[in-house]
Amino acid sequence: MFFRHRIILVAAFTGFVLMAFFIPACKGKKSVGSGKALFADSTFGIQSLKLSKAAVQQWVDSGWTNPADTNKINKLLIQFYSVNPSTSDHLQLLVYPGKNMMNVHLGGQQVLTVDSSSGKVGINQPIVFANNVIDLSAIGIIKGDGTLTNFDYVIFKPVLAHAPYLVFAVSVVTAGTAAYKVDTNPCPPCEYCNPPNCINYE
Repeated sequence: MFFRHRIILVAAFTGFVLMAFFIPACKGKKSVGSGKALFADSTFGIQSLKLSKAAVQQWVDSGWTNPADTNKINKLLIQFYSVNPSTSDHLQLLVYPGKNMMNVHLGGQQVLTVDSSSGKVGINQPIVFANNVIDLSAIGIIKGDGTLTNFDYVIFKPVLAHAPYLVFAVSVVTAGTAAYKVDTNPCPPCEYCNPPNCINYE
């Protein structure tokens, strides 16, 4: 009898979870006010995003790029972000500078702005929005003495280099010319971390 009751309770709970998941998803397909819901378009997508030079300069001014500091920043931790999914038709990114993925400066968080000149990159296949990580040295915007190189901003263009994980092709824009540098990596999964494991995030 107890086992039968457990089955009934588990089935009821599962049904409730499924209803909670699908009902908001259906509502999300309707237009809300003058904006579009996240899933309003027939093809979901995301535009390129910008990290400004002024934002990186804040990290420099905080002393986090000082080569003499044993905790100087080496990585950028990237997370997906939306101001309000019910009224916004695009995703943004949060970027945290840190020594590694486990030791970031929360006060250095930057919200990347949408590049209005870029077209929406359509996504019409299964997709995973995982944390991304990148080595600052791979971008090449910080000199050996901890100061900035000459550039205007950094652009993050969404790509499916590690499908189904959404990652970003990173380019540095100087005087209107974009120079591709590297792709970000989803991490975890551990195989894409640097080094490829989930224990040492250095």
